[in-house]
Amino acid sequence: MSALVLLTLALTPFGCQRRTPLPPGAVVFQGAGVALVPGEHWKELQSGPFAEQADICLPFLQGEGELNGVIIQVLSSPTDRSSPEKRAASLRKQVDLRPEAIKDSFKQEKFVTDTGLTGIHISYDLEIEAKGRKIKSRNHVYVIQNAQDSIVAVSVSAVASRDLESVHQMIRKTLRLE
Repeated sequence: MSALVLLTLALTPFGCQRRTPLPPGAVVFQGAGVALVPGEHWKELQSGPFAEQADICLPFLQGEGELNGVIIQVLSSPTDRSSPEKRAASLRKQVDLRPEAIKDSFKQEKFVTDTGLTGIHISYDLEIEAKGRKIKSRNHVYVIQNAQDSIVAVSVSAVASRDLESVHQMIRKTLRLE
């Protein structure tokens, strides 16, 4: 081996991953190790009823304008080191136990983001009573593992009539490790 190759190897840090810088407009979710680039029509919030759930990673995103009625939350539990498949199976059991879950609405598929993350996408519908009337909500959860091998769930909730394909495309295009 030449002296130049040995010197290069000696000066190269092992075990370090080169991370690409986050693109402009990226939203980093505290403690989750992930980021999204939501684009326009999203308001970042640090408090409110959607921030009170256990394991929520702030901020959460509230849709505005054409995305009114859509909420994105990121949840992470540093101690959950299962797999996206196992977490999706657990979520299915939880949904099946909910009386407001619309039977046979649960769907599950594998997905890959444009940044190379793989995971499980699940969706299901709920019928919730609010202010004396029933509202149908559509819920999507994108389950991945972050760089620390913890499970992260990107949850999208919307009134069923507001479930926009553009939101799902944004997640699949821009979800990345921080």
